[in-house]
Amino acid sequence: GAYGLHPGILPQIQGLCGPFRAMQMRHSRTGCTLFHIDAGIDSGAVVDIGWHDIDYGRCLLWNFVRTYFAGIDTFARHLPLLERGQRLPGNPQRVADRHYFHYPTEAEFSQFLADDGALVGLDDYLELLSMYLPEGMRDERMKTLERMVTSGGC
Repeated sequence: GAYGLHPGILPQIQGLCGPFRAMQMRHSRTGCTLFHIDAGIDSGAVVDIGWHDIDYGRCLLWNFVRTYFAGIDTFARHLPLLERGQRLPGNPQRVADRHYFHYPTEAEFSQFLADDGALVGLDDYLELLSMYLPEGMRDERMKTLERMVTSGGC
């Protein structure tokens, strides 16, 4: 009866850093998979996938967070069934489609950057941080936040 959200398309992108792998492979979108937790790693039955269109003009961190938001939206759609005590239906993963990824290597990160990818972009990072301010990017504290981030005085 336990469920997980995996920031990757299961079973094709199991393991670590799913959005990085999707961007590395130049996919048009990435997904956050809602799945049944079983004894394996990212191997339980797939309930649903929340999709995020990758924005290659944005950094990896921004796309990673947006991938999780897609998963949260997907989980929220299924929450009423769980609240009624029902088990979510799932489709077993095809073993032949499974591909497990470890942490990216230094060479993979270097190639990602050489291919015009960015791990963290200042504007994207500030936009993500602004979600914690009452007025978002328009909040009067954004200037202070930006100063803290750019000066390293966090």
